[in-house]
Amino acid sequence: MPIPLPILNLNEATFDCTFGRGCDGVCCREGRPPVYPEEIENITANLERFLAHLRPEARAVVKENGFLVPRRRRFGQPVMRGAGGWCVFFIQGCVLHQVGAAEGDKFRYWMDTNTAQSR
Repeated sequence: MPIPLPILNLNEATFDCTFGRGCDGVCCREGRPPVYPEEIENITANLERFLAHLRPEARAVVKENGFLVPRRRRFGQPVMRGAGGWCVFFIQGCVLHQVGAAEGDKFRYWMDTNTAQSR
């Protein structure tokens, strides 16, 4: 039987993607993270920058339907769309982080603070 544990730093806690450092991408597989308004604006403004890096099936989904699932919500926010069981921005890690890192800041396009408590 699971024992509930209090999180002492819940208000300050943030999420840090550890893909490639011992994680196989569990959050990116059917995770459906919430996307906050400032992230939607940032990703939308730079979407063309990411399309060439996406998996072919994910690129087709994003071009046809966008990167959000508008009717589905998590923590009151729209969630990332999936393709083939993975987040549309996943290919050997997060494309948003990969492009940002190549430009000098891996959090430039996606903050990775994907819990309501960390906002």
